[in-house]
Amino acid sequence: MNENDLQNAGQSCRCHLAIATVPMQRFEQIYPVSEALCRGTLFAALDLPFCPPEVRYEH
Repeated sequence: MNENDLQNAGQSCRCHLAIATVPMQRFEQIYPVSEALCRGTLFAALDLPFCPPEVRYEH
């Protein structure tokens, strides 16, 4: 592959890489600030694990 091949590689694919969706949130079940910082979200409804429960870190 030369430099031109690398530059043109992304232009041939017109597909979506990803589509993100976030549900509408009401200000309910809000974590305290210190817990929200550890969990990465203010809303309990958005606190979804990204790894299996046996691997998840507890705060």
